[in-house]
Amino acid sequence: MNIVETLRAQIAYFERKSAFASKMAQKSREMLQEIEEQEEEETVIESDARSVDKLPDKQREVFDLMTEGLTAAKIADKLGKNPKTVYSQLKDIRQTLNIPDLQGLEEYAVKYRKSGGDS
Repeated sequence: MNIVETLRAQIAYFERKSAFASKMAQKSREMLQEIEEQEEEETVIESDARSVDKLPDKQREVFDLMTEGLTAAKIADKLGKNPKTVYSQLKDIRQTLNIPDLQGLEEYAVKYRKSGGDS
């Protein structure tokens, strides 16, 4: 029995008991929700990792620098590119990864690196 199944069983048990048990059931529900959200996020990262692997070399280079926490301006400076070129590449990366905005891409890049992405 994995942790999710155990928590669900605990919730069902506690709901049948006293007020104290009801509080325990609520805590178990909260833990279960946190675990499920974390598992969902990990699944998204793993799924998107395949898309990251499909980025063309120049876009992958920009993405890899973003995983290091560099801003678009710093990436452009480091690569000796026009910032407009980098912003264009970031737009293409966002479309490939289905991320709506630059802030979301920056957050995703950091999560990707923390998750062990091969960048």
